[in-house]
Amino acid sequence: MAGQEARILPPLFNHPQNTEVRVRQTICTITMILTAAALWGQEAMARAEDEGNGARLRTLFRPIETAARRYVGAENQRSSPELDIIAWKLRRKYGENLDSILQTVVPADGRPFSEEAGSRLKYVLVREYLHNLVQQRPAEIEPRGSPSRSTVRPLLVAMGVESGSPVALYYVPAAATNPYPIHWWVQISPDVKGGIGTDDAWWPYAVNGGNDFYRLDIEYIQNYTKYTVYLRDEDHPDPLTDASYDAWRLAYYGRIYDKESFTVQNGTITFGDIWSNGKTYAYPLGVHGSQTRPFAAGTAIYISNVWNHAMDTLDTNRNMSKTRWWIN
Repeated sequence: MAGQEARILPPLFNHPQNTEVRVRQTICTITMILTAAALWGQEAMARAEDEGNGARLRTLFRPIETAARRYVGAENQRSSPELDIIAWKLRRKYGENLDSILQTVVPADGRPFSEEAGSRLKYVLVREYLHNLVQQRPAEIEPRGSPSRSTVRPLLVAMGVESGSPVALYYVPAAATNPYPIHWWVQISPDVKGGIGTDDAWWPYAVNGGNDFYRLDIEYIQNYTKYTVYLRDEDHPDPLTDASYDAWRLAYYGRIYDKESFTVQNGTITFGDIWSNGKTYAYPLGVHGSQTRPFAAGTAIYISNVWNHAMDTLDTNRNMSKTRWWIN
């Protein structure tokens, strides 16, 4: 897996502490800015929104879908590292189909994909589909009884300042009987407001934001809570990749909003295939790991440690500004 990943990541990303590498990453960031200026505010998804293109994309992806479902059956609990390997295998096996998909979703006014960017996006398309299959699986230990359900929608109630940066506080009341209440939810501010720069690991990003955490579904019963987080979009750190990725999601899934779930059971938080695995916000492949964390009063969930909303109870972007959401 590590060797496969290294082959498609540009050499300039391999040693982010090197000064020369940082200069080259600055050039990469400038390229992103120019691409963003060309794409933002335009109908970048028009080609994929066409009904004929949507049907064509679904046809092209169908062999991958069939193979993925065979790998991830209800009785076949694949681990996240296994799913990573499966994604690489499917990317290679169905490379021609994926090439045709990329040719369809790239904006007509966008620059051509570099080999690395195209290879990354093909992996993301396949790995994201595998992740969606995993999210549909039942909990490893099914709770007994009929769970209660509630939906909450955060509202802006105050603005403040923390460490010299503006902080928005959102609030909404939640059910008092939830056995594992999580009050603090934290997003990287560029994910909400947009921005251009580099993250804590010097990965560059140029995102237009608007990926607000707008809904939370809570399903709970004694010793069990399932949280499902809804965000309005997810922005890949490269604007051309993001425009093409949005086009794909709109055509194939019929939506661009993102939905991610995790559970808390018997005092343990389980991030099933959505753990950020120590990676930072602009890591270009996205991250799908699995991990457990202890639940405790005051636990915060960092819901955009990585741009694809891979999360953790630990902050992997300490030097980036945050938007905080409080749910009581």
